[in-house]
Amino acid sequence: MEVSQQFKTTHNAVPSPDNLHTASLNGARLQIRSTTSFDLIRSIALPADQNARGTVIRWSPPSPSNGRSTRVLLSDDDNARVWDLHDEKWTAVINNGSGGMGKIVNGDFGRNADEAVLFSDFGAKVTVWSLVNGRSVEIRDPKFSSAKGYGYRPKTGMFALLSRPGGRDIVTLHAPGTYSVLKTLTLATVDAQGLKWSPDGRWFTVWDSPSTGYKIFIYTADGHLYRMYSGEQQGEINGLGIKSVEWSPRGDFLAIGGYDKRVTLLGTRTFSPTVFLDHTPTIHLTSGSVWQETVSASSTRTYTESPQPVSPPTTSTSSTSQASDPALKTGISLIAFSADGTLVATRNDAAPSAVWLWDLTQLAPRTVLLQHSAVKQLLWHPAIPDLLLVQCAHDDPALYLWSAA
Repeated sequence: MEVSQQFKTTHNAVPSPDNLHTASLNGARLQIRSTTSFDLIRSIALPADQNARGTVIRWSPPSPSNGRSTRVLLSDDDNARVWDLHDEKWTAVINNGSGGMGKIVNGDFGRNADEAVLFSDFGAKVTVWSLVNGRSVEIRDPKFSSAKGYGYRPKTGMFALLSRPGGRDIVTLHAPGTYSVLKTLTLATVDAQGLKWSPDGRWFTVWDSPSTGYKIFIYTADGHLYRMYSGEQQGEINGLGIKSVEWSPRGDFLAIGGYDKRVTLLGTRTFSPTVFLDHTPTIHLTSGSVWQETVSASSTRTYTESPQPVSPPTTSTSSTSQASDPALKTGISLIAFSADGTLVATRNDAAPSAVWLWDLTQLAPRTVLLQHSAVKQLLWHPAIPDLLLVQCAHDDPALYLWSAA
């Protein structure tokens, strides 16, 4: 195991999409480091009014010309600031003014490094700012302030926003650059939970609240409803609702994580089920191994191959916990495809320390990792398709790398 030197931060380091840099806060400074040499690329002094506790760090999307991310955005309740890695004289500051529409609750880049998207409190508005000429466009009533409620069509940059004015879910499609409304779609959803574009830009999907059953809607890029999928009948139960949705990088699968502890892979030719990835309470793989992490008294972490069948630890499902947590700790909340789309990693919230690694060339699990603590995040390397990063929810600052090679 190789261990890098440690660097003090007061905010979790955020890697750039091109995997070349990290951005983090160290006291009153924003620090940019190289991920290969760990050299300090830039150290930027922050103004005294910067709210470090509420700061959000975002990287600009990769440039179409060279695939590099070159700008960093910091936003807090009152301001958004942008810096350029290579031009130390350039900076942009967006002030919330009087804050009459509420504080800034989320900030990010738009379709490229020359746009910033800021969401106001209470779902009042989203404002798109040009970092070239300082002009802005306001769009009212976004349903969510996070990325699950909007998206840019790959290649063209058309903006799709999920809204809910007047008690009905709608999607508005906006022209790139001007953000003028091209089309408004009234959805058949009761309470839409998210929107996602396919990586090839041919489709976008919207899924409904689990309280309405298992419903996901697939639209063409120009807003025509192509298919509604409502799950597979299981006895007298017709789906327990959708918890997560992810497109494969090649656009050949739409993965749906359900509260039924199953990932359904829809083939994108007809959007019909290709395979079901079931997360069973007892793990017994026909091929492949189960690896279990152990932590010694001295905090040494090792893996041993576990005999099968094996049952991973589960969350409490007592009546008390169900009453206090209406979402219930079950269902597939994490789905992560490898860069080449041949592997997918998943986590079932009912067994939060188990990571399932599925081989899509075989349509079967390759291995299962049983972590000592609950799994928080799964990330595949953007350039090394068989390298998976696992982040767990424990006090020790440890990350895990799994390689399929």
